[in-house]
Amino acid sequence: MTSTSFSLDIGEKYIKIGQVIKKGNLIETTALAYEESGYNIYLTEADKPHQSTLQVISQLMNDSGIKKKSINIIIPDGRSYSRIIEMPLLTDRELSSAIKYQADQFIPIPIDKVNLDVEVLLTDKKNKKSLILLVAAASSVVDKVVNIAESVGLLPERIENESSGTFKLLSYLNPIFKSKTAKTGSLFLIMNFGFSSTSLYIYDATRDLPLDIHNFAIGYELMAKSIKNNYNISDSEVKNLIETIGLGSQSGTYDLSQVLASAYSELVSEIEKFIVSAKSKFGLPISEINYFGEGFKLKDLHQKLSGSLGIKTELIDIYGNLSKNNVSDFFKADLPLFVPILGSEII
Repeated sequence: MTSTSFSLDIGEKYIKIGQVIKKGNLIETTALAYEESGYNIYLTEADKPHQSTLQVISQLMNDSGIKKKSINIIIPDGRSYSRIIEMPLLTDRELSSAIKYQADQFIPIPIDKVNLDVEVLLTDKKNKKSLILLVAAASSVVDKVVNIAESVGLLPERIENESSGTFKLLSYLNPIFKSKTAKTGSLFLIMNFGFSSTSLYIYDATRDLPLDIHNFAIGYELMAKSIKNNYNISDSEVKNLIETIGLGSQSGTYDLSQVLASAYSELVSEIEKFIVSAKSKFGLPISEINYFGEGFKLKDLHQKLSGSLGIKTELIDIYGNLSKNNVSDFFKADLPLFVPILGSEII
């Protein structure tokens, strides 16, 4: 199946593009590229950074060889709102009214200033209920990313957030997850360790169904600021320390385990509370944590979390489930950055 579009992920730290071809049960990456934006585009209206963003996107398209104009845009979880809700079976008119009421309960801005999207995850006719994924974003955020895309001659077809794209990839990877829980029937915790925030998803592989979402304001940015405030070093030096020392042992004059202790403790606390909540809601334990995201290069994160939580934690395996070619081989180490893009591309 030939793709007629490609995906553009406008993140808070990286801008990423990707194009995938689905061949039966396999997906082949035909084009991938990413670049640090140098600033968080969602926090600025200045013309100069905007032009810089356009240049980055144009360069990524040139580098990857993408010629298509139709795109799917992905926005960060931290700049959108997601919730999974259980509702009685309703008519389309009843559902529209009920969704607006539900959205108004958890979105901290007026409902007339947001764009809403609804996806039915499960329809249970026997028990007359449905499971709904509700995704919303401020209209100003949607207008911003559409304007960016159109300014480089692209034609937006669809806009979704990282949660939505991730759930689609989980469905593709379901046989792998399902085989791990064939006997225990336990749940997975999928963690999107992002730039300004982290998203946690509860995933039931037995039913191929996401059950819950939690987003909180702890991510790569907080850890980077902690390092910079303690050592007064450049952003490039901070990045190097995060990727080479991270949460590991002390190296020379840099003891990041102490500097990052507070932020890491908050991260663990949020995960622990979500795990307890999930077990109470769904009656099943979490058997494994898989993570990805804009902060995935924080060294030794998986080892520290495994020790702190007593649950096996590892990067989500993307490469092992792709059709191999030069693109997948070249980006093998960076594939956790592209999880929402890959999901968005294989619908």
